[in-house]
This record gives sequence, C-alpha cells and structure tokens, in this order.
Amino acid sequence: MIVEVNSDGLDQLASVEQKVRTDGLHWRIVIDGPHGPLSKKWNVTSWPTFYVLDCKHRIRRRACGYIGRELVNWIEQLINESIS
Repeated sequence: MIVEVNSDGLDQLASVEQKVRTDGLHWRIVIDGPHGPLSKKWNVTSWPTFYVLDCKHRIRRRACGYIGRELVNWIEQLINESIS
C-alpha cells in the first residue's frame, strides 16, 4: 500500500485534488501540513521524504528529495524478499 502524506494545508485542498486528477494518482493521500502531527511523529524535516516499510511495519528505507527509480528498486526488493 502506498500512502502519501502531503505537506499542503487544508486551505490548498482544491489544488491537491487537481494534482491527483491531473497526475492520475491512485493511492491514499493524507493532508498533514508542513508541521502536522504525522510530520512531527515521523521527523519529516524536508519534502519529499520517502519511507519504505516492510510487511511488519518496520522502516526499511528512508530518503529525502528526488530519488528517482530507487524507490521502485526498494519496493521490488521487499517483494522479492517476501516471496522467497
């Protein structure tokens, strides 16, 4: 499952909804704001920040900024570990 925690505030909800439609995003999106409770709990200090969790909810990878295809590689690695 993919969950995006968005740094925009509720006052920017219309622009977030437009981006979802324009980009064809098909995952859950949570509007947290730049200093919201999720950002604080997960120690997000820059955007974007990526976390990859395994099936036991353990953080396996964390990265900030543009990571390109690396995110796909990390997810593929977890999938391969789970089926072997």
